[in-house]
Amino acid sequence: MDALFPPDRSLLFPQFETYRLQPLDPDEDVISFPLPGQGATQSRVGYNTHLLSFSEVKSRIEWNHLAAGQGRRGMYVDADWNVIGFQLEDDYQPTFSTIANIRPGPSSEPKRQPEYPSCIQLDNSYWAVADGAGALHLVKTSCAEEPFSGEIERSEGPKSSGVNSDGAESLDSEPFLIQGVRRDGDGKSLALLLSFAHPVGKAQKQLSSSTAFELVEWTIGHLGGSTANGHARLPSHFYGSDLPISVDWSGVQGSQSWTVLSSKQYTEPQAWDAQQSMEIEKKQRENLVDSRKPGLGAKRKRPSPPIFAEAESSQAAVAATTRREGAKIEEMDESAERAGNDDSPYSWTQTADAFTLHLDFPPGTSRQEITISLDDTSLDIVASSMADTDTPLFRFLRRRKRRWFGDIDAGGSTWTYEPKTGVLEFEVVKRDTNIRWPSLFVPSDDDDDDDDDETYDDIPETFDAATLAAVRESFGRIRERNSSEPEGNHPAIPALLREEMDYDLDDDEDFDGGGMMYAESGGGGGGGGHKIGRDVLVGTLTSVGEAKWSKASSTVVSLPMSGDLNDGIMIKSAVDGLLFCPPQSGDPSNRPWSHRTTSPALSFVLGSKRDVRFVKHVIQHSKDAIRTTVMAFDSGAVPGSGNAYIYYPPVDRMTAKQGVVKISGGERGALLGVGQIVVNGKIVVVALCEKELVVLRSVLRD
Repeated sequence: MDALFPPDRSLLFPQFETYRLQPLDPDEDVISFPLPGQGATQSRVGYNTHLLSFSEVKSRIEWNHLAAGQGRRGMYVDADWNVIGFQLEDDYQPTFSTIANIRPGPSSEPKRQPEYPSCIQLDNSYWAVADGAGALHLVKTSCAEEPFSGEIERSEGPKSSGVNSDGAESLDSEPFLIQGVRRDGDGKSLALLLSFAHPVGKAQKQLSSSTAFELVEWTIGHLGGSTANGHARLPSHFYGSDLPISVDWSGVQGSQSWTVLSSKQYTEPQAWDAQQSMEIEKKQRENLVDSRKPGLGAKRKRPSPPIFAEAESSQAAVAATTRREGAKIEEMDESAERAGNDDSPYSWTQTADAFTLHLDFPPGTSRQEITISLDDTSLDIVASSMADTDTPLFRFLRRRKRRWFGDIDAGGSTWTYEPKTGVLEFEVVKRDTNIRWPSLFVPSDDDDDDDDDETYDDIPETFDAATLAAVRESFGRIRERNSSEPEGNHPAIPALLREEMDYDLDDDEDFDGGGMMYAESGGGGGGGGHKIGRDVLVGTLTSVGEAKWSKASSTVVSLPMSGDLNDGIMIKSAVDGLLFCPPQSGDPSNRPWSHRTTSPALSFVLGSKRDVRFVKHVIQHSKDAIRTTVMAFDSGAVPGSGNAYIYYPPVDRMTAKQGVVKISGGERGALLGVGQIVVNGKIVVVALCEKELVVLRSVLRD
């Protein structure tokens, strides 16, 4: 786990054993109500009319068609393009109302692939609804004390700043999705973050092997008083190669920006070359498919041997390949050694209970010129003779008192210095053994530190020759699976590790029927491992056109049911799920998030699910603690599925409760969306299926 999400060891459950079943009554805890009209749908693409890129297909599978808001209200667009609003009463009975019809007319049909309709609540009286064909409707609704009704106050046609692949200007009607809402301090001036998809390649044939996605902040002005159309607010639009999985406005001190979770970075147009990105992606995919090495137990196509192959030439080719591989390994070792000595101010290696830190001062530096302070939590080195130099070592020493990644035993640690060579070496004993440190130091919280200084905290560990030799020897002992052995059951793989195996492309584009976010290769069931969660980067996009991104990706296994990132995101750590909340001040892309709660073995139990569409968590605040309940929802599109799996907070250090209840599939249809609504101070989970609205009124425990 990288330094952006540092775990709090006091919140972990190293002795956790199992989940115990919490009985749920389907008749008492779950109630369902038929949808009006033809119900909801996710089938809005005509057969063979448009071909989508993989990123678009994946985002459509993960799209949440239900918009849950305040005032006990929710909204969706049904199969007949009617905007349907509903309001839950005290007995959780929904009252449905048809607000408007937003079916695109023949003149507004876009030439590009239309998007799904999307809704979002702006405030207690206004909602924004996009028809997926290029129109944005502002809907004024009744106050919360009255029955839910409304009408379209005005409509707009937001445009992106993108261009077609042939360099022409954007089309008049551009489909888009509503990703998030920004509310200014007066509560009435709002802006929406919209995403546009731009095909790259043979756009004239509507065949897109790659897609560029553009994020645009669209200001809609003051509600209720102005009828003027909105305008693009961001002076610089941002481009990326994948849609974000979550977007939220961050208005904390020191970070007035959009917080974006995405597998790919979004950058300014000057840094984005869509055509080049497409070619690089295509080349990488071809190389991965043709030459990647499969994991243990994976099938691999063997090329047919040539008919007239000579035994001698085959042996010579094998020998030549072996020599080349050996030379390549030696070259990599030498390159790694040179890289560790040239640009890095220090190098370090570690074992289970200790680590060695190595620094090179200029030869001849006397011992009296170096002051060293070593304690259980930090290291402070001062070199008076290097005050006027500009070297990596001096820039590293410029910041005083660097904090260790974990506690050490200062009393049992030693250091030595050799003035002739300038070599300073520390032998440091870890306080907690059998824990491998991902980095030597914890990044500073000081905003004045430059990027180079933060990089010095994340210098990777240097592996010594003995470790590299052991790795090469272990790979030499690997044998291929025999035809008599079951697939995915290689004897060299521990049983728990098989849940973490991923036989597909390691590029977040695994797709095997389901393509779900939380079980990316699991949609159709079957054997073999599959990947849990989504590897994402944390980015911030400001209104002045700046984009900042985290240095490393992290695996997100759950997003907040409320859609508010202040409720935290669940990060995969080994087999657990750790809830992290954004910092109270500063940039969320480089300031450490705070670890609040832990769902033990969450990643492990999710690994057994094969049809999960959404994984969301609900936060319940009490006087002295935060309770996190994680819910995994089947899509309901596969026979025999349609369950909601509820994982409650731990009861003690060794056990926790889990429940399961049927909510989708069968006559209810597939699951299309989930959300939370507050009724009389109690959080209620609502699920939108194709034919019914399901209310989980008693599954959350106080």
